[in-house]
Amino acid sequence: ELPWQLFCSCGSFDEVILPPNITNFCVLVFEECSINRIIFTSTGENILDLTNSFEDFDVELQEAIFSPNCKVILDSTFSNCVNLSHVVLPQTPFELSGTFKSCSNLTKVENLEYCTKIGDFTFYECKVLTDVEFNDKLTDIGDSSFFNCRELTTIDLKNVKNVGSSSFRKCLKIKSVTMKQVETLGQFAFAEIQSLSTIELPSTLQSIESYCFTATALETITGDVSGITELETAFMGCKDLISIPIFNSIKIIGASAFKECNKLKRFECGDQLESVWSNAFEGCRGLEEFNTTSKGYEISGEGFLNCLSLKSFNFDNVIALSNNAFEGCTSLKSVDFSRSQINELPWQLFCSCGSFDEVIL
Repeated sequence: ELPWQLFCSCGSFDEVILPPNITNFCVLVFEECSINRIIFTSTGENILDLTNSFEDFDVELQEAIFSPNCKVILDSTFSNCVNLSHVVLPQTPFELSGTFKSCSNLTKVENLEYCTKIGDFTFYECKVLTDVEFNDKLTDIGDSSFFNCRELTTIDLKNVKNVGSSSFRKCLKIKSVTMKQVETLGQFAFAEIQSLSTIELPSTLQSIESYCFTATALETITGDVSGITELETAFMGCKDLISIPIFNSIKIIGASAFKECNKLKRFECGDQLESVWSNAFEGCRGLEEFNTTSKGYEISGEGFLNCLSLKSFNFDNVIALSNNAFEGCTSLKSVDFSRSQINELPWQLFCSCGSFDEVIL
């Protein structure tokens, strides 16, 4: 172990090479210095603990290199190193968590494919990071791990099963996402991505959490969504969304699930549907068809508010309706409740629907 302030106020170092026998290191060894490049040598016999080693201590570090055999703990190691641009990680298994948080000039990280865990905030706001490659054994990506990584364009999740909340949120240039084994997509996981127009969802997917794709430029969603039983705010604000798969197993179309998906023309689901919650399709101005084989489901307040293109709706298997469920559906021309299971119609159900030709109660 090297003592603190060993080289205090010694100016600028072009390169610092640390010996293989140290087990921990704090940058305060070089307090009030600047370091261009630091090299961690190791034979692999010792574990080097670099937890918080450089966090919040500005030595203007630009490059960090680890020897191939280095065994290292890297929790929050380089957090807020705003000058760091290039890192060569070891070629032995390692974990990352908060490691490069807010390294705003980090462009390249080598040997990331040896990483077995990406924890929360690992590459948070690494705004110029251009490329990442994941380990085949990586199963989890932590919350906000790549938040606002604006230069990433392609993501291959390989065998990742769980994608954390806000993990790729605001990665504005992502055009391609490949997922084969994903089971859970967290809140805001792919929200506010302006270049992602299409995505294929895998058959392994069990949960799309709230706001997952909100305000993303998706146009087409394909794949197998048979594992999805509930959606809430998941696609809210996807204003370019045109085509989606059939949700055969969905039970609850939750609040604002497809709110303001202006170009969505058709929604189809299977016989498991139990409820359409408030504002689920609010503002879906292009929605022309809603089809389900369910034998009994309810529609909550404002469920289809301002669906301007909806011309007809089958109420035969609707068992309950709430206030304003179809308010503002200005193209709705006919409704038939003669075969409906509904005993009582709520207030303002069809408020501001001015195009009726036929109403059968």
